[in-house]
Amino acid sequence: MDEQSHNLDDVVPVDMLEDRLFDDLRAQVESMIAWARTDAALAMQNAPLEERALAEGFEATRLLTEAHRWCGRPANNAALTSSTPTPEPG
Repeated sequence: MDEQSHNLDDVVPVDMLEDRLFDDLRAQVESMIAWARTDAALAMQNAPLEERALAEGFEATRLLTEAHRWCGRPANNAALTSSTPTPEPG
């Protein structure tokens, strides 16, 4: 068996793989919500609250874009299940 051959038991279904791609985004948004409910966040003035929300929101946007770039692309999904490193898409 060559390096790029796969055991079918190790292949992750595409729908599950696509869900996993968005796990970091879900974690980021859940973290933002949890933080916003803290006493410290509730006590903040608008300017620092907005600054933090914007920074965290930009990170969420980055994670969404990164996941979306891979989502629904069979060649990329196959690359993600491979143990062989694959260059990032352009």
